[in-house]
Amino acid sequence: MFKFVASNGTGSIKRQQAQKACDSCRKRKKRCNHGSNAISTNSSPVRASGQVNSDDRVSQAAKPYTASSLSCSTDAEYQSTTSREETGHISPAASTLASSDQDLEAARILSGGTRIQSNTSHSQEPTGVQSRFIGDLNPESIFLAATSPDAIRGVLPDSVGVYLSSTLGKKPHHFSNLQQTSSNLFYGCPPLVRDVLVPLIEQDCLSTMPPKPHLEVLSRIYFEKINTIFPIINETMFRNLAPSVPCRALLEQAICLAASKNFAAADHIILDEAGPPMTCKAFGEKVSGAMRLTIELGIVTDKIVLIQALCLLSLFIDNSSSEDLASQFSGKATHYLEGMGLHLKGQVEDASAKLLCCVYALDRMNAAFHGRPVLMHERDMRRDLHQCFNQQEPAFRLFLQVISLLDNVIEIYRPPNQSEQGGMDVQFPAFEELVLECAAAHIGTSSLATIEIFYHSISIISLRSHIWAEPKRSTPSYLRQALSTSILSSTTPHELQDQLVLFPFVPYAISLSLSIA
Repeated sequence: MFKFVASNGTGSIKRQQAQKACDSCRKRKKRCNHGSNAISTNSSPVRASGQVNSDDRVSQAAKPYTASSLSCSTDAEYQSTTSREETGHISPAASTLASSDQDLEAARILSGGTRIQSNTSHSQEPTGVQSRFIGDLNPESIFLAATSPDAIRGVLPDSVGVYLSSTLGKKPHHFSNLQQTSSNLFYGCPPLVRDVLVPLIEQDCLSTMPPKPHLEVLSRIYFEKINTIFPIINETMFRNLAPSVPCRALLEQAICLAASKNFAAADHIILDEAGPPMTCKAFGEKVSGAMRLTIELGIVTDKIVLIQALCLLSLFIDNSSSEDLASQFSGKATHYLEGMGLHLKGQVEDASAKLLCCVYALDRMNAAFHGRPVLMHERDMRRDLHQCFNQQEPAFRLFLQVISLLDNVIEIYRPPNQSEQGGMDVQFPAFEELVLECAAAHIGTSSLATIEIFYHSISIISLRSHIWAEPKRSTPSYLRQALSTSILSSTTPHELQDQLVLFPFVPYAISLSLSIA
């Protein structure tokens, strides 16, 4: 014999009897909802709650994603900002799923009805909450949405996918309590390794830092010279970080690595206060090694900070001929950015737009410097790149305009282009025109000279020449290449070294000019 048990485990286990309608409803021959147990007579508790609240649940916005500025305890944050008017229409194909509260969640995801708005607040999510992205091509998003609707943290615009959250428990900053996460390098290792070796490695990584006075000088060099052209780090938010958190330590190491490439930092690339200044190569190897361990060990989990550190690592690490570390770091930064949805429409705040522009520029430079395919394509974005470019400061906007030229030039080097002699004979504006267009005439001689060198390097590669073929000397691309080669040869003597910011495209440009001259 079977016994009826309520699904929620509360209340009486006896079947509830239907209540008689009131006199008014009896006369009108309508269903009566005036009784105290009216909801219970119509359906079970679970079904009732689904019917009463189904409209509200569908109209509730998914918690949209906003990039945390420099929060060290979170990877991403989601806040509910979408109003009832933005609720989409559930398609007929998906309406068959809407028989219960959970099915409505799945139908909402299938139809792509809910649209999200950007939110620029920087409040932190609950401690210990992480998320993973599941695209709409993966049926797992539907099954998990139907079985665990509370785990949904946000739906990207145009039904790209869904973020599913998982609570990992309280997660402090230090690595000693993060050893059980599967993303950790030492996950599954014996307890002796985790308890003895890992804390020592963590301490050594975070302590690989110049003394305080030298650190301040390197930070000043970075924000005055490098961050003006490539503003991957927000200085105000960086300064507001607590001195003891691993996020700040990782960013300080990245800043020191980038600043150490400038001639003005020669006396300050020191790790041991009692020792003499190190060579740029030795200093870079020490600092970049500590940064790589910090990232791989999972000491820092904030994806915004990881993107910033990976971008600077990709640009300024000493990459030997037998390794492709710079390309790996660039690809990983792109992976994090796209996984967070910063390339999609709706994330319009200045911080995410600037981060998107930096990673996009890095992706193009990596393709040119290391011969790799580009990983970020405009057809996969839901944001207007040119609008993002125009929102930036003059120096960075001028740099991005040069990156746009590079993106056009890359087209003639793609594998399908098998012409014997390729050249970019489309519109190629003069550098002075770009300066006026970006209102960058007053950004400083150092920044202008550095970006101009990058411009001339792109002018050189705008003609794809082959050793076995004689170039057509009358073409605009050939004349442009010859002029840029001449300019680079005359503007990069030894006495101008203090006026240049040594980005990797500076030696790249000089090498190109020497190969053509």
